[in-house]
Amino acid sequence: MTKSLFFGLLAAVAVLTSLLWLQPAQAGPTLDAIKARGVVQCGANVLPGYAAPDAQGQWTGIMVDLCRALAAATLGDAGKIDIVPIESLTRFNVLAAGNIDVLADGATITLERETRLNLAFPAIYLYDGQSFLAHHSLHLKSIRDLKSGTVCVADGTTSQRNLAEFVLREHMSVRILPTQSDQGVWQSYLKGRCDVMTGDRFALLARLALDAQNPNDHDLLPEVISKEPIGPAVRSDDPQWIKLVRWTVFALIAAEEHGLTSANIDKPAEDGGAEVDILTGKSRDYAESLGVAPGWAKRIIRQVGNYGEIFTRHFGAGSPMKGERGINAPWTQGGLIYAPPLR
Repeated sequence: MTKSLFFGLLAAVAVLTSLLWLQPAQAGPTLDAIKARGVVQCGANVLPGYAAPDAQGQWTGIMVDLCRALAAATLGDAGKIDIVPIESLTRFNVLAAGNIDVLADGATITLERETRLNLAFPAIYLYDGQSFLAHHSLHLKSIRDLKSGTVCVADGTTSQRNLAEFVLREHMSVRILPTQSDQGVWQSYLKGRCDVMTGDRFALLARLALDAQNPNDHDLLPEVISKEPIGPAVRSDDPQWIKLVRWTVFALIAAEEHGLTSANIDKPAEDGGAEVDILTGKSRDYAESLGVAPGWAKRIIRQVGNYGEIFTRHFGAGSPMKGERGINAPWTQGGLIYAPPLR
């Protein structure tokens, strides 16, 4: 083979490869179903701050805003969502059966869930940890001060397993009372069926701020006994939908990093760089590969806001919780919130 023929073949292969790479991705079954139905179906365990109906019956919460972001990306309208209430014990079965498109209820990412249950967690959306809420009348300074009594926990959650391991490790003589849902745990705790309830710390803060008649009747104990990286769950058999959910989360995070908000997304700085151009729809945003219309990230930011705006609304200064960002601050501010390059 002559040198010119060899380099000619290399050039031909390169052209064919680039043409294949540029082909739009074949639509996946989840996205096809969403477009045919006209709404994104999100499963959610009722939990204040995460996903719960307000006084007008409208669902709000940090996970609801993720669903709204997916609707903005796929259907062009953040309002085109259907929140399906589900219990913690059955939520993964509901997802596996195809009755929802995404589980957005504060589920923790674990090895078992991604392997044995054949689920996919496309991205971490929130970092949390498990804590304890006790009746003030007990005057507990630490969960280790509870020598006996009952602890309520939601059945079928990582909190249940974490609690069992903690009690065994600390040699505590307490009774564990599993309850079908987070709402059930709260009601059992209020009715005195248990001395302490346990769950993710943000969820406990939300209970105190939104549901407790008198927050001073309860003590949020200092212990954090686990890592709870939380994110949306989807079925593992639809790679395109997994990618779209993943990059929706990353677009929210990257928007905050670049200072793009719902208020300024239509007038960004002229020299924002390649990522800003993608987020604002000025350059190719790989929409055809994701199966959505161009400008998907800009629609998300305009209609829902960036990650910081969402956090502030539901957990931070703009919410009754007044929670601190902590490790959920951007990596540029010492937190763990970080998106891969959008380019």
